[in-house]
Amino acid sequence: MSGHPLDVSALEGQVGIPVLILHGMEDQIVLVEAVDYSRDLFPEATVSLFPDAGHSPFFENQERFSSELRDWTLGNSSPALK
Repeated sequence: MSGHPLDVSALEGQVGIPVLILHGMEDQIVLVEAVDYSRDLFPEATVSLFPDAGHSPFFENQERFSSELRDWTLGNSSPALK
């Protein structure tokens, strides 16, 4: 994956909350292959790839990132927050 591997395999099956993965496909810091690793750890995760973004999709595609994060958060929050 990268020059600094991070082993989070101990988290597999331990995360009891929804997971959202937003990743830039042009990311040269955390390669897109990391998404596959994350999918293996969190098979129920929602994944959204940004084809024209690198390591900062929140900056490179602010409107789409904010919209997806807002919609996902509202769809996965408690009724009191909706």
